[in-house]
Amino acid sequence: MRILITTALAALIAVPALASDWKEDYQVVKFGILSGENEKDRIARYAPFEKYLEKELGVEVEIFTAGNYDGVIQAMAADQIEFAFFGSSSYAAAYTATDGGVVPLVSRLQNDGSTGYYSVLVTRCDSGLSDLASLEGKVLAFADPDSTSGYAVPYFNLSKELTPESYFAAIPFSGSHEAGVQGVANGTFLFALPGSSGACRTAWEKILHQQLDLSHRPCNFVELVPRLLEK
Repeated sequence: MRILITTALAALIAVPALASDWKEDYQVVKFGILSGENEKDRIARYAPFEKYLEKELGVEVEIFTAGNYDGVIQAMAADQIEFAFFGSSSYAAAYTATDGGVVPLVSRLQNDGSTGYYSVLVTRCDSGLSDLASLEGKVLAFADPDSTSGYAVPYFNLSKELTPESYFAAIPFSGSHEAGVQGVANGTFLFALPGSSGACRTAWEKILHQQLDLSHRPCNFVELVPRLLEK
């Protein structure tokens, strides 16, 4: 499932970034990052960017995190942060929450020059789940209701084939991409749908290759099936 809409940085339209006296109004600039992975790793990932902005802008910069995507969206709507990194679905939610009061500024560019990203289906290799038919009656964990790759796009594509609410035993939200993969590894979920690029990709790849140490054992824990639902 190719997601062509990009992850973007969005800011409140009302921020007068070009005004000569803007530093008087924004002595501290705060930016939000979504909950694709645990808070410690999120902060560590964006700390260099935080320091870079402080140097370039000449003001204090702070990272804002929340337990779910909506926490960052509502912080933007309440004017508690100046900008945030959103996926397309969370950007749409922020646009609605602010009555159109946000504007996209830049988009991430991958090392290969692409701006899109993927949803992937993650399941244990010992589960016997290999196609859509084998998933019937099982628990599917989506990431977050405001996640593009972890909910909006895969749910839309699944809905063209079946009714997720009745086809699966349950469709809970894991809370983050990383939590979904960890839940599969622990047996809490039989399969999950995390994103596969940027911060999210790093999170689940770290779980697969470090925590499960798959590089030193046969594939008997987790299997990635990136095109299982692709038509």
